Amino acid sequence: MSDLLGQTKLTPVEFEGEVKASPERAGATLQSFVAQHRECIAGSDGEYEIDVTARFEPLGADFLVLVECKHQRRAVEREVVQVLADRVRVVGAQKGTLFTSASYQSGALLDRVALTQTVERIRERRQFAAESERDSRLLRRARGPG
Repeated sequence: MSDLLGQTKLTPVEFEGEVKASPERAGATLQSFVAQHRECIAGSDGEYEIDVTARFEPLGADFLVLVECKHQRRAVEREVVQVLADRVRVVGAQKGTLFTSASYQSGALLDRVALTQTVERIRERRQFAAESERDSRLLRRARGPG
């Protein structure tokens, strides 16, 4: 796999895990929030495996968000976004979100599908974690044995 995130190399499954962490953080303040990786959901025309699902209950209503992940170099094609929009419709989800490590082709914007480029967010989160670990090691060394 190419080195899309600086020093961090992710497989597609690892990328999905990084994406799953994003709605988990956002949903921490919601009641009944659950994010699942590779959930199978029945639709009106068959069953679909969704990379990440997020279910939550604001204001007493059930919400389902479908999240698809594309960890690739090439721009995401309009057809990929259309397939997600169709899955949102056939499974009765309220929203679909597509996360990519690349960009989107022109014409890929559709209603009911949020498009997100995640490379910078993942890189920033990993850099912060590395800096925090480095700072902790330096602090332990400065304190000495003990």
